[in-house]
Amino acid sequence: MNAQTTKSERRRFTTALTHFFAEVKTRRYLEKMSTSISLVILTLGFSLLGLLGVIKTLSIENSYAMVGSSISVLLGVAFLVAASLYWSRYSRIMD
Repeated sequence: MNAQTTKSERRRFTTALTHFFAEVKTRRYLEKMSTSISLVILTLGFSLLGLLGVIKTLSIENSYAMVGSSISVLLGVAFLVAASLYWSRYSRIMD
């Protein structure tokens, strides 16, 4: 009787542990996906905002707008670099 109880307890513990690790793995995957999506959205947002400003202000008299647009495009490039570094780092970990 005692051996069966111990065996059943071990089975329950193993099942609970398996579910716990599956939940942790799913949570990590969702965190990585949400971070990736956020980086892509930031990249697109800053780049499009900067390009829109460049298209709207093609004259020399709007130099401040051109500087702001250039900075926005640079921020978009910075977020793209951050996203590519993030993907290269975590693609090795996920495998």
